Amino acid sequence: ITPEKAHSGKYSLTVGPGIEYSAGFGVPLGQLSATKPRKINVKAWVWVPNAESTAMLVVQVGGAQSTIMWEGLRLSNKINTYGQWTELNESIVLNPNVAYENSFSVYLWSQNTPAPVYLDDLVITEAE
Repeated sequence: ITPEKAHSGKYSLTVGPGIEYSAGFGVPLGQLSATKPRKINVKAWVWVPNAESTAMLVVQVGGAQSTIMWEGLRLSNKINTYGQWTELNESIVLNPNVAYENSFSVYLWSQNTPAPVYLDDLVITEAE
């Protein structure tokens, strides 16, 4: 978490040289929805310096011993504007094998990106 850049408020999440993973959000899937979702929307504001950035927003669902689903969204491939805050809005279909007790998590992964990348105002909603 950093005060270097923020879309709203004073802080955002960051990855970059020397920071491989950001702080993340994690909760049992059953706490997100009254019914088992088939698809979720992930919306956030991202600041990506250029098209060479390798940073990903990762959505992961798993149990205590295994990962059931892993989706990596390479941010530079998902936006068209660099060097400013840009809204990211992605729908992700969940693996049918996910269960309420599985852990759901979202975080940034640097993948050795050469310059800092920032994420702010993350919103996760059920799409279907």
